[in-house]
Amino acid sequence: MIHTEPAIEAAAGSKPAIAVFAPLESGQGVGAGGGIKTVLIVDDSVVERENLKGILLSAGIQVLEADNGESGVEMAKTHQPDLIFLDIMMPGMDGFAACRALHGDEKTLGIPVVMLSSKANRSDKVWAEQMGANDYLTKPYTAEQILEKIS
Repeated sequence: MIHTEPAIEAAAGSKPAIAVFAPLESGQGVGAGGGIKTVLIVDDSVVERENLKGILLSAGIQVLEADNGESGVEMAKTHQPDLIFLDIMMPGMDGFAACRALHGDEKTLGIPVVMLSSKANRSDKVWAEQMGANDYLTKPYTAEQILEKIS
């Protein structure tokens, strides 16, 4: 079992929007081997974030979390993750707009983005690619599909 130590970042007096979880044990999974070490999850669903976080932490990956597009873009600029899993349907800045913002900024241009969505239409996949996404996974996904993206 991998233990986590949460660190919450938020403006004074506001509700936390971003949490950082880092594996305390090393030597397992892709993160210890030199591939993907840090992944940012941007999703407004706590259940989806927890599921994805569990898969990634079990592989030894450091996980950053944001619950909306705006926070996700800022977190990516600040922490420069190796990969971003980005939901499409979120209040405020949706995943398409966040992806466009990430790929329009020199600080985050080179960070690969995998869109995660229950939207399985080909048009959504094409639009995601046009916004700069590197890949697209339809929910529900398997742990194997997620781990394939970080290998």
